Amino acid sequence: MGKPDIVTKAYMRKSNIFADAFNYLIYNGRKVINPEKLTEVDSTEIAISFGAKKERKEAKEITEMTEDPVQKYRDILKTAAVMQESETYYLLLGIENQTDIHYAMPVRCMIYDALNYGKQVNEAAKKHKKKKDFVRSEEFLSGFKSQDKLTPVITITLYWGADQWKAPRSIYDMFPDMEENILQYVSDYKLNLIIPSEITDFEKFKTSLGAVLEVIKLSKDETAMGKLITTNPAFKNLEMEAVRTINLFAKLDIGVDMKEDTSMDMCKAWADHKEAGRREGIKEGELIKLVELVMKKLKKGNTQEEIADMLEEKPETVRTICECVEQAGSESNVTEIYRIFSEKQ
Repeated sequence: MGKPDIVTKAYMRKSNIFADAFNYLIYNGRKVINPEKLTEVDSTEIAISFGAKKERKEAKEITEMTEDPVQKYRDILKTAAVMQESETYYLLLGIENQTDIHYAMPVRCMIYDALNYGKQVNEAAKKHKKKKDFVRSEEFLSGFKSQDKLTPVITITLYWGADQWKAPRSIYDMFPDMEENILQYVSDYKLNLIIPSEITDFEKFKTSLGAVLEVIKLSKDETAMGKLITTNPAFKNLEMEAVRTINLFAKLDIGVDMKEDTSMDMCKAWADHKEAGRREGIKEGELIKLVELVMKKLKKGNTQEEIADMLEEKPETVRTICECVEQAGSESNVTEIYRIFSEKQ
C-alpha cells in the first residue's frame, strides 16, 4: 500500500468525514447519516457462488472474467442506520479513493457492488439452511425467500486530483456508439463521483472535507490557494489527517508531526511556509550570483585561491563551482552551472 492509499484511508475512515461525504452526495449537505450510527465492516468482497449447481457454474464463469476471481478489496465499507419517516433502514456505504484517473472505474465499482449483493444472498441461504425453513423448491434453488430483502449498497468514488475526470462515468460511456434499441436492453451502471474541480458548493460539507477538497481544486493557483487558507476559518483548527491529505495532494510541504493526532493552525503554517520559501529564494539568488562571479573570474585567468580571496568565500565552495564549470564546459550558462552545483550540495 503506497502513501496516497495510507493517507486517504486514514482520513476517510474517520466516521464524521465518511458521513459528510455521503450526506453531501445524497442529502445535499443535510446531516441525515449520523457518524455515531456507522459501523465499519470487512471490506473484502468474496467472489462466491450461490444457489443450486447450475447457478454456481454460471457464477463461476462470471467471476473468472474478473482480474481476481477469489476476492476484491474495497477501500472502506461501513453500515449506516438511517431514519426515514420514523422508521430505521440500513445501507451499506463504500468509498473508493482514487488518486489517479481510472478508465475502467465503472466496471470496478460494479463488481464490488455485485459481489456484495452476492454475499448477502449467500448469507441468507446459510441462515435458511441452518434453520431448515425452506418451504418451496424455488427457495432452495435460489437460497433466497420471497420475504428476504437486500441491503442497498452505495459506492462513492472520491477523486483526489485537481484535474477534470476525463474518464468514463458509466458502463454506457465504455461502449462504442450504439443504437438506442440495443442499449435499452443493456443495464447501465453509473459512478457516484466526488470531484474537487466540479464542486461549487463546498459550504455544504460540515467537516474539514470541504476545506481539503477546495484546497485541492485551487492547488494549481498558489495565489488563490493561499487566499483560501488565510481567510477561511476552517483552516485555523485543522486535524492532522486533513493537513497530511492537503500536503500530499496540493503538493505542499507544511511540517506535520506524523506521530501527533492533534490539530494545526494552517493559516500560521502557510505563513511560515511562504517565509521559508522567500528565504530559500533569497539564498538561491545569492548562490546564482556567486556562480556568475566565479565564472567571470575564471575567464580572466584567476586561480581558485585568488577567486576565494577576492570574493571572501570558502575555498571549498569556490573549488566546487570551478569543478562544475569544468564538468559542464566553460561555454555553459550560469543556470546550467548552478543546477550542477546545487546537485552537489
